[in-house]
Amino acid sequence: MGNIVYVVGSVNEDLRLRMERLPEPGETVSADSVETGLGGKGANQAVAAARSGVPVRFIGAVGDDDPGDRLRRALSDDGIAVDRLRSVPHVASGRAFVLVDDDGRNSIVVEAGANGALDADEVRAGLDDARPGDVVLCQLETGLDAARAAVRTARTRGAYTVVNIAPFHAGVLSLLADVDLVVANEHECADLRSALAAAGGGTVADLGDRMLVTLGASGSVLGEETVRVAGDAVTVVDTTAAGDTYVGYLAAGLAEGRPIAEAMRQAGRAAAITVGRAGAARSIPHAHEI
Repeated sequence: MGNIVYVVGSVNEDLRLRMERLPEPGETVSADSVETGLGGKGANQAVAAARSGVPVRFIGAVGDDDPGDRLRRALSDDGIAVDRLRSVPHVASGRAFVLVDDDGRNSIVVEAGANGALDADEVRAGLDDARPGDVVLCQLETGLDAARAAVRTARTRGAYTVVNIAPFHAGVLSLLADVDLVVANEHECADLRSALAAAGGGTVADLGDRMLVTLGASGSVLGEETVRVAGDAVTVVDTTAAGDTYVGYLAAGLAEGRPIAEAMRQAGRAAAITVGRAGAARSIPHAHEI
């Protein structure tokens, strides 16, 4: 077995509603279609990494309920190891309500459910066999304590750490010293810049090549133009999971030992395919498609 991508993160059952346009505050609109499926930033990123062809282990929590069983099976069906995905009794699995308009734009409301039960001790135990060459990837949907435990444990184990700072929380500043690579979109990068300024903790530029910003159709950039990768021109169907696809493929490329510029190019191509399809996890491409 090659290097492993450990994903510490959220897993949700998505309820996806397609509509002509997103509602304004106080407005009711009709949905053209409704479907359910696997979602959550952690799960989406794990699926992307697994479909790239690397071994993936998921550390997280679902409810001891029917949705939890479905989510576990969905991850396992993609070849993701779920022996460290805990079922929490008397707590519902996480859910996300995803509204998508005809231009592919979305609005998402998340109910954390069992994702909120993932604690630091559980994360540390889940990473007890991580080793140099492995990549530990986390986001902020499961809370700062879980993310903090993930990056600090990974550091002690010699693994490479990637944190996707979404959804943004100013508490992420406490993680930066232990993170090898911070990944953010333009909005999250602006939030990070503001939080650093408010805390007197330096600037985004101080992170140098530890900061990677995704730019949507314009591609992505590492540091102060150390690497810039152009985007691909595609017809947008649904932007859901595009960022997660990028992050998962990026982590997989790093686990494979690819130079970061090559990993960024591969991740960008994967994300471009994702936005041309409807859905979250089901829209993520396999390596042979890229």
